[in-house]
Amino acid sequence: SRLAEARMKKLYDAVSKTWDTTTNEGQLEARYNQGEVLSARHILIAAPQQGLSTAARDSIRRVAEGVRRQVTAANFADMAKKYSMDPGSKDKGGLYEAFPRGMMVGEFEKALVALPPGGISGLVQTDFGYHIIYRPKFAEVRDPVRAALSGRQGQVAESTYM
Repeated sequence: SRLAEARMKKLYDAVSKTWDTTTNEGQLEARYNQGEVLSARHILIAAPQQGLSTAARDSIRRVAEGVRRQVTAANFADMAKKYSMDPGSKDKGGLYEAFPRGMMVGEFEKALVALPPGGISGLVQTDFGYHIIYRPKFAEVRDPVRAALSGRQGQVAESTYM
């Protein structure tokens, strides 16, 4: 009934105001460092699984290895703009700001989670090709991570309430 819906909405509105969706900086950083929400910069050197000869694949891998030798945390964004073949992140310096686990292909996510914040992977091979992955430090992605964690905390509180 409408009355029951109105009462439920009023109760929900009152209870939801008590949910703490802001957390202090240290807690946010700890949650980010533990991988509750992930962020990555990456450079993709495309190497499709089908249609490449072994020689062509080896050649692409050598190019990727050459790029990896030049990459540092300081130049990663510029190197991604220059070399990455990922149209979704290339123009943003290879950045995927904040995303939950399970969004990326398995090999990519496994390598990312294994990195400490500020770390750079070796070559990571997926069906898309060779990736070089940088896990940004919390300070580099503070705002999008805060937004993602706040949204997630609200969702958890809401589902618990319901």
